[in-house]
Amino acid sequence: MASSSSFFGVTECNLLCVGGLVAGLALAAVAFKRYQKYKDDQRRQTYPKDTVVLHQIGRGKYIPSISPFPLKLETYLRMAKIPYINEHAHTMSSKGKTPWMTYNGEDVDDSQMCIDFLNKKLGVDMNKHLSLEQKSIGHAFRILVEDHLYWYRFIFQYFICYRVCHVYL
Repeated sequence: MASSSSFFGVTECNLLCVGGLVAGLALAAVAFKRYQKYKDDQRRQTYPKDTVVLHQIGRGKYIPSISPFPLKLETYLRMAKIPYINEHAHTMSSKGKTPWMTYNGEDVDDSQMCIDFLNKKLGVDMNKHLSLEQKSIGHAFRILVEDHLYWYRFIFQYFICYRVCHVYL
């Protein structure tokens, strides 16, 4: 009986099987990405012109998202009376963020970048009645809430509240 060569107890057959498995998984991942791009291209062709397509994680039928950033962007679209449709396809943007939007074929990531883009593109200025000082204070509060207090809410919701509620239930 001929013995196959081994490297630290691993035979050539085992190496070929693992290599084939890795190559198969890589091929499947590439095929899945191409299929997703194809489906996205098909879906984009049905978007109406001059309408914002808001991509976000799913929500209730009659209530907005409970996540703060999709809620912020959807509220802005309603207040500015910009026509939009929601798409709950559970896809992330190219930067891995949600929400994001598509406007006339252009993708924009991040809720604040979407608002800035629409303000520039459509000439919307909801702060035109504010003084420079009031705009500065509003900007400072937005940064405080979005970049700093958001994480305290996250920690409370998913760690502290879970442990306290779990103990008493």
